Amino acid sequence: IWNLVEVHSVQDHWSKEHVNDMAARLVLLDHESFSPDQAVTRAAFAAYMVRALGLYREGLPVVNKFTDIGTNKDYPSILIANEWKIIQGYPDGTFKPDATITREEAMVMYSKAMDLVKIQENKAGRLTAYTDAHSVSNWAVVHVGRVLDADIFKGRQNGTLDPKGTLTHAESL
Repeated sequence: IWNLVEVHSVQDHWSKEHVNDMAARLVLLDHESFSPDQAVTRAAFAAYMVRALGLYREGLPVVNKFTDIGTNKDYPSILIANEWKIIQGYPDGTFKPDATITREEAMVMYSKAMDLVKIQENKAGRLTAYTDAHSVSNWAVVHVGRVLDADIFKGRQNGTLDPKGTLTHAESL
């Protein structure tokens, strides 16, 4: 799917090309109210991932394993992403859909999506190039390394990865 879309909020933004492309492919649906530098929630990021991968489930039941998921427009995407093992949630049974997603959490989801679409790493050891590589959580290190080595994710301009920092809408597309 592709239909020319120009997102006005990114007219002079570094992400213009990518955001317009994702809006044209219907990955970004609410482009009239898109705020590129706003932190993205875990629910919104799951929705971007599910739409980008084309993982739809119309008319078929999806099991809700999370205690904090209700009937929000982004919540079916969370359940679909969980079914495809892109997300797991937290040990207490929650997903925390309205919390902002950290950069390392997003990289874990990207890594799991790589398995679905059979993307392989084309470089090795890129994580060590970042001055804050040591601050990546143990549970995320392998995934972070994979997405960096596949050129799917990039660090900040100052040579850091900022794994605990929040991901913006523009960065997530």
